Amino acid sequence: MLIVHPQDLLTHRELTLMSGLYCSPVRQTPIKESKMAGNQEKTAMKKRKWDAQTKAMVVLQGLKGKPVAEICQEHQINQNLYYKWRDQFLANMDQVFVDKEKITEKLNSENKHLRKIIGDLTVELKKTEEWLK
Repeated sequence: MLIVHPQDLLTHRELTLMSGLYCSPVRQTPIKESKMAGNQEKTAMKKRKWDAQTKAMVVLQGLKGKPVAEICQEHQINQNLYYKWRDQFLANMDQVFVDKEKITEKLNSENKHLRKIIGDLTVELKKTEEWLK
């Protein structure tokens, strides 16, 4: 039978430092440690970029009733970021019901009107140039 004394056990931090990566107990994302001139300097990971689909999925989980703290821990995001995404989501949700065909038709109509104005101005400019000669 093997007897292990508590003082012989390595802590989680000691084990991760031996491997070269340290995981913060709160954040759970690795931070590289490097030695420069005898000092230990920590460099944080690169900022993550989230696509719109993932953001919407995270926000919908919260709107369906899942606790925000649990969502944020699962996706490793700050609660402030979740609430920022939620506010953006709620502010722009009316755009889902906008008829894109009507918008396209309106823009085409406006485009046609502006082209007619440009054509009229071009003809007027040519007449003025001929009159000045």
